[in-house]
Amino acid sequence: MVGNGPGVSLLFVAVGLFGMIVGAVPPHVTRSSVASGASMARADTPHSGFEGARRVAVLAPVLTSYAAIDQGLDHVAAVSKFVRRRTEKGLFGQFFPQIAILPLVGVNGAIPDPELVLHVNPDAVIAWQSQSEPLRKTGYPGLVELDWESPDRLKTIWDILGRVSGRKARAAGLWRDAEARRRKLEALLPSGAPIKVLPMGMYDDGRLWVGQKSYFLNVLLQQIGGINPAGEIPYHGPADPEEILLYDPDVIVSPGDDADDNLGSIYGNPLWQALRAVRDKRVYLMPRTSFNNEFVDRTLTLVWLAEILHPSLPHTTRAAYREIYAQAYHHNLTDDEIDAALYIVANSVSAGYERFRAAP
Repeated sequence: MVGNGPGVSLLFVAVGLFGMIVGAVPPHVTRSSVASGASMARADTPHSGFEGARRVAVLAPVLTSYAAIDQGLDHVAAVSKFVRRRTEKGLFGQFFPQIAILPLVGVNGAIPDPELVLHVNPDAVIAWQSQSEPLRKTGYPGLVELDWESPDRLKTIWDILGRVSGRKARAAGLWRDAEARRRKLEALLPSGAPIKVLPMGMYDDGRLWVGQKSYFLNVLLQQIGGINPAGEIPYHGPADPEEILLYDPDVIVSPGDDADDNLGSIYGNPLWQALRAVRDKRVYLMPRTSFNNEFVDRTLTLVWLAEILHPSLPHTTRAAYREIYAQAYHHNLTDDEIDAALYIVANSVSAGYERFRAAP
C-alpha cells in the first residue's frame, strides 16, 4: 500500500497534466458515428468509434492477429514488453524484425505507462480492460479496451481489430476462412473414444506444469476428438508427479516456446516410463502459437494436433503453413522455415513424426 506524501502528489499532478495534453492533441483516426463524448472503445461495445488508425500501440497479446488483418506492422507504432517477448522469436519475429526496436509503452505486462504513451502519441492503444486503468484515468481518447471475459471473446476481439485497422472486410474474410478450414477438418475425423492429451512442460526452475481448465488448447482438443485429462482442474500452478501418473495420457504435447530439450527431459526420466504416452513415444514439442490468433496460429495448431492424434488423416500441415502464412503475412515459407516451425529435429524421436517432413 502506498502512503500519502510528495510522491503521490506528484503522481496526481502528472496524471492531470497528461489528461490535459492528450485532450489538446486529437488522434489521427477517423471517427465513426458514436455518442458525443465517447472516449474509449470496449470489446463488448457494438461500435468502437475507431476506424482506420494509422498509429497503433499494441499492449495486449494480439499483435500477430493485428498484423494478419492489417497486412503487416506498418501502422504499429509501439508495443508492450510482454508482446515483444512473445512475438520476437519464431517465424513471426523473423518476418517482422522491427518488433525488437519498436518503442515500448507498457513495461509491466500489458499495463500502459501514460508517460510513454504520450511520448509515442498513438491513435489507438489496444490493451486488456483489466490492465488499462492507468491510461483510462487520464481520459486518453484512443484507448481500446479488450475484455477477456466477454462472450464469444475471440470473435469479438477479432472484429474490434478489424475496425481499428480499418479492414473490417478482410478481418471477416479471414475469420470465415478459418471456420471453413475447421469444418473441413472435422468432416475427416475418425470416430472413437476421446484421446487423452496432456499439455505438459517444465518451469524454468524445473517444476512441472500442466495445462488446466482455462488452457487454450482444451477447446481445440475437443474439436478434433481429444480431451485434456487435467482440463477440469480449476487452479493454476505446479503439478505433482503423482497427478501426472494418474492422468496417464495417450499423448503429451509440450509447449515449444524455447525449444530446449523438453522431450529429452521427459523420455530420459525413469519416472515417466510408467506413462503410456512415453512408452509409445507419443510425446511432441508443439509449434509456437498465439492463443488469440484464430486465423493463423489456432488454425495451424488445430491441423497439427489432428494429425498427431489421428495418423490416418491426409497430411496437410505443411501445405496449411504455406497457404496461411502467404494469405496472412504475404510470406512464402521455405521448407527449412516450416521444418523449424514444426521442430522436425526435436520431434524426430517421437512416433510417426516423419510424416511432417518435406517430400523428397
